[in-house]
Amino acid sequence: ASNVHNNYFGGAINQVAIWGTDETANLSTIYNSGATQNLSLLTSAPTHYYEIETSVTTISDIEGNADLTGYNFSNTDLVTDTP
Repeated sequence: ASNVHNNYFGGAINQVAIWGTDETANLSTIYNSGATQNLSLLTSAPTHYYEIETSVTTISDIEGNADLTGYNFSNTDLVTDTP
């Protein structure tokens, strides 16, 4: 888009995973047909993995040591739905 500052994601994000390698060949396993799974149990586990369900201030890195700090979140932003 020509103006990326006005294009926001209009959904909910529950899991965020970051790999240090190309995981194109493993996409179907990672997405698991849309079913929630523990990504840290994959053969090719992510370098950093976050489940954004219980905290709005600090989100612990399940796999690595790079915790996320929430910005402008409130408890009403948290969603625990399964896809």
